[in-house]
Amino acid sequence: MKTNLLFAIGRRDTTGKIKGKPVFKEGSEEFEADELTYNFKTRKALIKNIVTKQEGGLLHSDLYQAA
Repeated sequence: MKTNLLFAIGRRDTTGKIKGKPVFKEGSEEFEADELTYNFKTRKALIKNIVTKQEGGLLHSDLYQAA
């Protein structure tokens, strides 16, 4: 809490698949990610390896910075 940062990642199960990936919501958008770092002071997030639905399709990106 001293750094105002939250870091979240999913966990690998016994088969090696990642379970419980962090989800970031901003307005009506929702992102599932491999890693998420959120700064409470600046209210910005750095999201790695995201998957989200947009206009009926899936969007996959390596890095997303939410403001």
